[in-house]
Amino acid sequence: MRITNAGIRMHPSVIAIAMLCLTISSRTSTYSLTTNQLWKLLGVGGGSIIGLCMCMPHSNGKNGSEALHINIPLVFSEPISKLDSVCYLFCHGLRTSKRASCFFREYSRCTGPFVSFDFADQANNGLLLFKRKDAHFGQKKDVKYLLNACLQLKPILHQTNTPLVMWGQSRGAATIINALDLLVDKPAAIILESPYDELKTITAHLLHISRLGYPALIADWLSQGLFPGYDVNGQQPLLSVQSLRPSILNSIPTLIICSKQDRLVPWTSSQRIYRALKKTGHTTVHFVCLEHGDHGALLDGEDKVLYLNALHRFLKMYGLPYNDNFVTQNSEQCIKNIQ
Repeated sequence: MRITNAGIRMHPSVIAIAMLCLTISSRTSTYSLTTNQLWKLLGVGGGSIIGLCMCMPHSNGKNGSEALHINIPLVFSEPISKLDSVCYLFCHGLRTSKRASCFFREYSRCTGPFVSFDFADQANNGLLLFKRKDAHFGQKKDVKYLLNACLQLKPILHQTNTPLVMWGQSRGAATIINALDLLVDKPAAIILESPYDELKTITAHLLHISRLGYPALIADWLSQGLFPGYDVNGQQPLLSVQSLRPSILNSIPTLIICSKQDRLVPWTSSQRIYRALKKTGHTTVHFVCLEHGDHGALLDGEDKVLYLNALHRFLKMYGLPYNDNFVTQNSEQCIKNIQ
């Protein structure tokens, strides 16, 4: 175990053992004190899979099917006006909240209002915890939350004639992908940070790097056991991409950014999303793979300037407001990274 600026990191073996213990506990109808202590012990990390262990225990009962049709509260960094050239709708990842949009707004150097909301699993307790039974990993309930946010924004954006850019991080990115075919009004662009092709890719990856010899075949079993709200046969970003119509894709410029140093979502998982988009005929999708950067902290990592170069060059390419300082810096290296 080691402490970093992102929190406490643990060896993959410890993480894998914790996942197995928690899954076994989840398969029973009780929640033991020992397991609860294990959550508290392990639920302090950041930037690695240990973040998945930072959640509230689930109890017997409904698997998060309640409150699908409520108006979810939106948070605006500032009011949207006719003077704004763009508005960003931010979709946060697991174990974070709508407050993460403040970080992205500050570090991205993007201009324009940021709008955000909490997914159902956000615990709203001021801690980096989430409700495990409501973790859907971009599936049906998360998609409904995103569509609800879009419906609330629609009259404001139409009244001010402001284009919308969707920005998703990890689970938020997966949600955007799964919702694309259901959006009535297509966004001007989408930015996907560390999207995954399917959850079992992450679980299998963690089992592999743990070096404990667990077969990847139990990845689905682990995912379902840890997160009862997740449907192993439900929506998966890769399948959603493969079923999208080219007419929808080509009208939405897409930027995918990931990192080879990401210990949670393998960069190859994000690459599979990119390749699937290209295979379906998407001509305005771009892929940037950074050498360095922890999960959820790419904009604050060693390659943050490359991130900013790619981001603002992408915005400029499609007529959206950009920061000229980052378009000109290291332009040759930036061009090589945007594919």
